[in-house]
Amino acid sequence: MGTGNSPFLPLMRGKGWEVTGTEIDAGLVEHFREEEQIQLFHGELKDAHYESDSFDAVTIMGVLEHVPDPRRVLEEAGLIVKPGGALCLWCFNRGFEAEALGRFWLGFDAPRHFYSFSYQTMDRLLQETGFEVVGSYFRPLSYTFYTVIWAAKRARNLLRRGKRATYVSRLPAPLELASRVLGKALAKRNSSSNMYIFARKVTPVGK
Repeated sequence: MGTGNSPFLPLMRGKGWEVTGTEIDAGLVEHFREEEQIQLFHGELKDAHYESDSFDAVTIMGVLEHVPDPRRVLEEAGLIVKPGGALCLWCFNRGFEAEALGRFWLGFDAPRHFYSFSYQTMDRLLQETGFEVVGSYFRPLSYTFYTVIWAAKRARNLLRRGKRATYVSRLPAPLELASRVLGKALAKRNSSSNMYIFARKVTPVGK
């Protein structure tokens, strides 16, 4: 769900999967239909009315922090995944960088983000919605320097009464190198800001 402009669905189709998705942006729905010949549902997952236990896997990438009720989204995903089926999600990890950078951390990006999650809170939320975590991956990328630059741009724009600061897509080479080194160190501690979690739907007793 939340397909966005990611190449993930075309990639998985190329590997032999039958794919579909949900997306609230009508332009992206049209893009996938015309350019990729992939049909997306235009709207939220709850309104798609997919059949129960009909998907082998569901992915939720960069969505849960944007929705007002992430528990409900996970419950809806649990309804359509087959028992034993897979759920893969990505979200910001509220780890070391969040503690160090405080309210300036990119993951706290209100009002775009309603929530932030640590590994522990996401693990608990998945258990409470019928999943069990079977693996995780912390991407070795640090947002520390991105956050510093973004915060500086925000302060500048506030002083100039300008528009909201935009994210930088690439750091200057020295900061990029430092970011990679710090990111690898954080990932080894399972504390980098980029968190992937892999879970499976718990098979009910008797099935």
